Amino acid sequence: MAIFSSEKVIVYLKNKSIEFYKEGVGEKAWLEFPDNIISDQEIKDQSSLEKLIFEFLEKTGLEKQQALIILSDELSFQKIVPATDSENEQFEVKKFLEQIPFEAPTIATLLVRSDTQLDIFAANKNLFFGIKNILEKYGWQVVAVVPSAIYENLSKDSLKPEEVVRALNDKKLIKKSNFLTETNSSQLTIKTPQTASLLTIVLVFILAGILGFLSLKFNLLSKLPLFKSSHQGIPQDKVQETSSSGQNKNASSESTQSSSLSAKPNTSFDKQQAKVQILNGSGVFGQATKLKDKIAELDYKNIQTGNATSSSQQETTITYTALVSTQIRDELNNLLNSLFEKVIISEGSLDSYDILITTGQSKAPL
Repeated sequence: MAIFSSEKVIVYLKNKSIEFYKEGVGEKAWLEFPDNIISDQEIKDQSSLEKLIFEFLEKTGLEKQQALIILSDELSFQKIVPATDSENEQFEVKKFLEQIPFEAPTIATLLVRSDTQLDIFAANKNLFFGIKNILEKYGWQVVAVVPSAIYENLSKDSLKPEEVVRALNDKKLIKKSNFLTETNSSQLTIKTPQTASLLTIVLVFILAGILGFLSLKFNLLSKLPLFKSSHQGIPQDKVQETSSSGQNKNASSESTQSSSLSAKPNTSFDKQQAKVQILNGSGVFGQATKLKDKIAELDYKNIQTGNATSSSQQETTITYTALVSTQIRDELNNLLNSLFEKVIISEGSLDSYDILITTGQSKAPL
């Protein structure tokens, strides 16, 4: 069966949140998990999690589709070992799995092999299966669950549109890195590597004799740190904050209302020169992109979309720099007032754009 056969989306699962990215849409929808529902990579309340996700899907307008779940670095453990004989590799897998902080039956194991190395991945299957089961209950199809580490230089915060396309369309990589076709670690035949060299055996006996001598003479054997614990492959557990993509931080805070605009607009400013940024502040998935299409119909050429820091904004705001002409202002103000419940118009200083729009509650779906 083909990995994807219809509309597809990335579900980026993190330690404290879940993010949704649709191919061809330059924005994300995201949901943060309260500690009483998910904590320390474990689901504390499955029914509350289901209710939370269902309400989120309803609010954002995300309809059932095919999904690729990507586990962030916070949620997957990794160890890389050189490609050797299978007996030694199995021994390395065993050592690695002993360090994972979950009960053995809950650990999902994935082995990704190349010519030179073996990548060993592990994750808490209860967490991603919990999310997968909820999505599938509401008609979604989860085709794969993969660790983010399989993608080179994948953004830790918000995924870029080109990263979404690359991740969704590398079907060969998805197929060989899918936790849903995991290695069953309980069925692995683990053997300690055998030493065949006579010289090695002799050296072991010599070492044992030396240690025995030291033990008898100085009573130090119990204090010798013969082996050090290896913690390779276990990442530090940390909370990664979800940051908005494209937020213009230098927009003047709470700029003056349109009634008190003092700067004189530049009547010669051309709309095709205008740099417009649209941020989704309502949490309705795809709203910024749909507004971009409507503004583009008015012959604006340079429009970027992203997400605001808030996903529950009621008012729609538009900020102009002093250069923007009255004609452009009137045109965009009329468009926004026809689409949104309440529009706040202001003028201020913007770092990289001439016009900044943050969407709020619309009168009807765009």
